[in-house]
Amino acid sequence: MEPWFWRVGAAVSALGACAIAPSLASGLILFSLGLPMSAFAPGLWHDYWQVLDQPAYRPYATRIAICAGAGLVLPLLLWCLGIVFWRRRAPSVPVSGPFDRLSASSLLLTAIKPGVIHVTKERGRTLGAPDAASVLVSAPYYPEAHAVVLASLRHADGSTLVIDCGSRSLAFAHAAPGRTVLRLSPFGGGPAWNPLAGAWGPQGLSADELRHLAAGWFPEANRHERFIVSHTRNAFVSLAHVVADVLRSAHNDAPPAAPGDIHRLCAQAVHYVSRRAFLQTLAERPEVGFQARGGLRGWLGLDDAGIDIVWKRVSDVLAPFADPIVDAATRSERLAPASWRRATVYLDVPDRWRTASGPFIESAIRQWQAALDEGESSLLLAHALDTLPPIAALTDAESAWRCLATTRGLSALHDHYGNNAITLDRRFTACVVHAPRDEALARRESDALKQFVAAHRDDGHLASTPASPTGLMSLRAGEQIVVTPSVPTPVICRTLTSSRKPNTPPPQTIDQGEAMPVSKSLIAFLAALSAAPVHAGESTSSHAPLAPPDKTEAAVPTVDAKLGPHRFRFPKSMYYQQSGPDSDGGLMLNVQWPSLQPLPMGIDYHDTPEYFLNNIAIDLDPVKQLTDAEYQTHLRRSVEPVDPGDPRQRMHPATNLDQRIEQNPIYGLTPYYVDFDKFRTYYIKRYGERARSPTPSQNADWFVRMGPNGVPTTFIECSSHLIQDGARLENGRIVDARDGGRRSTCRHQFLIPEYRVVVTLSYLRVVMPNWQRLEAFVRKTLKDREVR
Repeated sequence: MEPWFWRVGAAVSALGACAIAPSLASGLILFSLGLPMSAFAPGLWHDYWQVLDQPAYRPYATRIAICAGAGLVLPLLLWCLGIVFWRRRAPSVPVSGPFDRLSASSLLLTAIKPGVIHVTKERGRTLGAPDAASVLVSAPYYPEAHAVVLASLRHADGSTLVIDCGSRSLAFAHAAPGRTVLRLSPFGGGPAWNPLAGAWGPQGLSADELRHLAAGWFPEANRHERFIVSHTRNAFVSLAHVVADVLRSAHNDAPPAAPGDIHRLCAQAVHYVSRRAFLQTLAERPEVGFQARGGLRGWLGLDDAGIDIVWKRVSDVLAPFADPIVDAATRSERLAPASWRRATVYLDVPDRWRTASGPFIESAIRQWQAALDEGESSLLLAHALDTLPPIAALTDAESAWRCLATTRGLSALHDHYGNNAITLDRRFTACVVHAPRDEALARRESDALKQFVAAHRDDGHLASTPASPTGLMSLRAGEQIVVTPSVPTPVICRTLTSSRKPNTPPPQTIDQGEAMPVSKSLIAFLAALSAAPVHAGESTSSHAPLAPPDKTEAAVPTVDAKLGPHRFRFPKSMYYQQSGPDSDGGLMLNVQWPSLQPLPMGIDYHDTPEYFLNNIAIDLDPVKQLTDAEYQTHLRRSVEPVDPGDPRQRMHPATNLDQRIEQNPIYGLTPYYVDFDKFRTYYIKRYGERARSPTPSQNADWFVRMGPNGVPTTFIECSSHLIQDGARLENGRIVDARDGGRRSTCRHQFLIPEYRVVVTLSYLRVVMPNWQRLEAFVRKTLKDREVR
């Protein structure tokens, strides 16, 4: 910001120019017509302008119009030139703290050509970093940092990849002449894009490319987990090769394998007594090639605990692809390399998928770089880097492309990247730090700047003097410093601002094609796996029914039940207490895990602890009192208070989805945990200091699957993850944990619109990862048992 007296002077001079303009226009008109100045009046030009169309003045109309226009414009033009001259000659940012003046350094160059990362605007000029520099912007508020992204994006040259969270950058996009806009939408809402297509070639999957992707999908957080990370990457590569072998066994020109196909393959393990049995069966299938079989046998070389750890890591990364929307959006052919060149590529990451976006970001960067020629200009833009998973490509020293990234705090970014923070700092040539909002942030940023400078000391540059907390606090709003190893003292300058508004409508994007269906050969392979027998020596299959051979379903009498206008016929053993439907029209069924079959007649699930633990209760409630619109949004009641219009209820940290802590998606669901710190503050504010602290035993975890209209389609409420679960799975059956503890339970709700019912399942939490199988079972049971 300029000193106040300069701003006042500029405003007064502008008013003076506006006051002089009418008088000058009137004087020029009199001079051009040869009339005496005694007739001068400030508003004379307006009088002449009103009579230009009259016959007596028509011969002089052109002369009058030119003189009036020149008189009105000339003072304002001179004022603008004077302001520009003054801004170029006088420093606009006074030096505060131990910082250097912008004009006294060779850090920044005039951004007169496209492709330069913009940093500041001083004395009427936009200045940016050197051509090959990468810039990291740390600002306490994201909108301030986003202005830097928009400025650089507007003048981008070559190929540009934007990690676009919430479409915030795409909303400002425009296609410059000769450039195109390409939008990647792996979470739905746009054309399909396959994250694995870059590893697919004429001969199938490329092992080297797949290993590169695995390194990004499964990063190494610290050296202590190097062994298990290595096995996890090999396991992922092996599963991908299995899918590729199955696809190519049907025809040579098979489409690229999709991540959702690998997830489908892993889902078949539920039919086996153990994951080891599943992997052994998989390795012995004739469709599986030598490379995939070798990787599976390496996985089988671990003990059961090791297999389970690797399995969980692979499953957690593949969990987003259980969502049918994500699965459909990531099934397509490979994009032509020409699509990436001379284009601005937007990877659209919705806010709720930020924490699970790591594999998508790594794949997009890999495909983007593979499509470019060596030495071709390229720029990666990543806004709010500290809210995204650690990006392995940013810590790869061999990647020479430029990057502009923003963060809400350099210290927060260092904590986020852990041991890789030093490598991340070396990626960026310059670090731009905005004025901190408080002393605590200033101290953290000062320490982080010391680490940034220390990371560059091996580069042969003179070490820059980092800013002290006092120096950072001396920065005023609208000021920033630039720290770079090539300049010994931080440079102070003005922050960039953006006055642009989002485009309406958004620009046209390249059509990447439609989503591809699941291959029939893969469907047949998965069906064969689910029906395959277990290995010798193992216990009975997890799908084997519990009933003795002589207790067949044919010998069990059936009882009819009604759900609204629909009539069904279930075996009597499936009803609650084996008695039939409720008198009030409700319907309660019981089946056993994992067979999903009822107990034989005469045996109640309360008879033994084993039957009790493995019981799954199914409550089918026909909705009569709700309208169609209320029924479609019925599950919204589960994630909001009884009275959503009550401000006090809306602030309750446990009964509102937006007051809970959103976690990484898992099993195709998004977990929402209670924020107990916020809950404690809420209790104190409402009930006083002596109020009892909320406990996990009384506040359950939520698992939600959202539909495209923002209404939950599945809602599961389970005992808190903070409580040790007193149940576990052993050979597919639920048993009590050896160390005791309270059993964690779940209440699972979803709708079946064709029958207009609300389904509520009750079971132990260890079964919850199989929620999709349970929903499919209920739907299939109703369809098969309906009496038409």
